[in-house]
Amino acid sequence: MMFRPVPMLVIGLFAGSLMLTAVLAVGCNKLATPDVAKGDVDQLQAELAQLKAENAALKNGGEQTDVQAASVGADGGGGVTLNLGGPQTFSDLDEELSVTPMIIDLKNLGVFKSVGKQFRPLEPITRGEYITWLFRANNAMAGEANQIRLAPTHNPGFSDIDKTHPSYKYVQALSNAGYSVGYEDGTFRPNAALTREEMIGIKVGLDKGKRVQPDRSMMNYVWKFSDGDKVDERFTGYIYQDNYGGGKKGNNIQRAFGKIGTFKPTQPVLRSEAAATLWQVGSITAERALADKNY
Repeated sequence: MMFRPVPMLVIGLFAGSLMLTAVLAVGCNKLATPDVAKGDVDQLQAELAQLKAENAALKNGGEQTDVQAASVGADGGGGVTLNLGGPQTFSDLDEELSVTPMIIDLKNLGVFKSVGKQFRPLEPITRGEYITWLFRANNAMAGEANQIRLAPTHNPGFSDIDKTHPSYKYVQALSNAGYSVGYEDGTFRPNAALTREEMIGIKVGLDKGKRVQPDRSMMNYVWKFSDGDKVDERFTGYIYQDNYGGGKKGNNIQRAFGKIGTFKPTQPVLRSEAAATLWQVGSITAERALADKNY
């Protein structure tokens, strides 16, 4: 019979568990000495939680996954603790930012695999990058029958973007599928800042699976915003239809911007706002996709 050596991490975890058990037992019997402060117990609890996570990773043959790291609380339980400097997220996310959990879900689905260590949540997003994220979000959440296929590298649909641009294959893929919104002069302008009305036009078109034509009868809903008359008529139908696309965290406009009285249609979209729209594609949320795929 062969014996496998016991990893030092397991020994450390066992020893840490004994130490923590002893400290807690003393506290429960009200025999704690002044040398055992609450801070020491908290520290031991945190260290034990980390050891448990690392030991679980060893059993899996590698490092913690993003989801495992996000799901280990300081008490070693199953509650989510946002360790904002950890591998499951970006170094510049703020725990108080309402979309932070949505960004983490999307990261765990691989939507932001081309983004570096910083997410830059309060900076504008370009049209090309939004399309790249949208393509990945759709294909991470959609069933096989609803996947968007990458486009061939020839016959570009827009005059200002070809296969040399990093967003080309995604822009062309969505354009071929009928969802990208270009300009009347035949350009796409992938490096331009995405505007609010453009984002809703592109995203709602994908959610609904079709182009939504302008309709003056829809303007009563659009005009619920104090600046509704400033919305380009091309996007009025999409903004109206978004009213019927709500979910757990609201529709695209609500997830991105919260409760608003003005729409500011031509204002550049922030990266965090763009991510919020992608958390749900059609009726599927990133949260559900992660659970279904057992990430």
